Amino acid sequence: MAARIGFIGLGAMGGNMARRLAGLGFTVAGYDISDANAKRSGDAGVKVVDSPAAAADGADFVLSSV
Repeated sequence: MAARIGFIGLGAMGGNMARRLAGLGFTVAGYDISDANAKRSGDAGVKVVDSPAAAADGADFVLSSV
């Protein structure tokens, strides 16, 4: 089973990393204050959540790019 990853910050750098991890088969829960950044990542397979705490909940790893 692939690791579950929480990702905080889905902008220019973090969004690319989160989308890549999701594309590789990891379960990624991501948060960003920008609705546009969150939508772009959500469209690529990242589960968008409503807070940093929700991104971290149940994650094996938490990454941030802020």
